[in-house]
Amino acid sequence: MPAPGRRRRARPAPPRDARGPHGARRGPRRVTASTSAPAGWGVHGQTLAVAQLRADLAADRLAHAYLLTGPEGVGKATLARRLVQAIHCEAPADGVDPCLACAACRRVEDGGAPDFEVVAIGGPCDEESHRDHAADNSTRIRICQARRLTRLSSLAPFHAPPHHAPRRIFVIDTADELQTEAGHALLKTIEEPPASSLLILLATDPDELLPTIRSRCREIALRPMPHADCAGALTESLGLADAEASRLAALARGRYGLAVRLHEDPSL
Repeated sequence: MPAPGRRRRARPAPPRDARGPHGARRGPRRVTASTSAPAGWGVHGQTLAVAQLRADLAADRLAHAYLLTGPEGVGKATLARRLVQAIHCEAPADGVDPCLACAACRRVEDGGAPDFEVVAIGGPCDEESHRDHAADNSTRIRICQARRLTRLSSLAPFHAPPHHAPRRIFVIDTADELQTEAGHALLKTIEEPPASSLLILLATDPDELLPTIRSRCREIALRPMPHADCAGALTESLGLADAEASRLAALARGRYGLAVRLHEDPSL
C-alpha cells in the first residue's frame, strides 16, 4: 500500500457508471472472466464472471464481500450494479437474472434504491466539519467515509426484496483509492461483517489494497475482450459502422465500457 500522504491522480466524485456462508473467513476464490461475446446481465465479454455471481445467487451463498478487478472501462461498475439489481429485482428470471425494467431495477440504475450506496472519492461522511469532500478536492476515499460505511452497514435493512434476503449493499469505487487509514477501518467491517451487509469492492490495481482486505474478499477478475468481439458488441449495441466500431475497440484495447465512453465523448 502507498504511504499515507502519497498523492494520486484525482478522479471525478460521481460513480462511473454498488458470504460463503455468512461470516466465513477464507481466501479469495479468483475467477478470471471470459472474453467471449456479450452474455447475460448486459455485461459484455464477462460471461464467466456473470456465471459465478448467478451461481452464488441461485445457491443463496453470496459472499459477504466481493472484489471485482480489472482495467478501467472493462465493466466492473456495470457488473456490480447488475448484482445489486439481481438482488432487488421484482421479477428476476430464474430468480437470478434482473429484468432491468421493473421499478426496483430502475431505482438501482438511477442510484436511488434503498439500502444501496456507492462509496467514492468526494462522497459524503458523517463529520460535520468537512462533509463536502468534493469542495475539499479529495483525491482518495477517506477514513471518515469508511467509518460512515461501518455505521450504516450495522443498521437493519429498510427494504425486503421479494426474492432474496434483505441486505445493505455498498459498492466501493474504487477500493484501490482508499486512504491507508480508511483501508484499516474497512478491514474491521470485512473481518466481522454484519449478517445483512454486502460489500462490493472495485479495483483497477488490487495490489494497492491491504493484503488482508484482498484475502477476505471473493475475487473476480474481469479482462478486456478480443478486438473482434469488442467491435462486434459495439456494432450490435450501438449500431456503429464496422470501421468505426473497429477503431473504437482498438483505442479502448478491448474494454467495452471505455469504447462506449470514447464514442460518447471523443475528447477523452
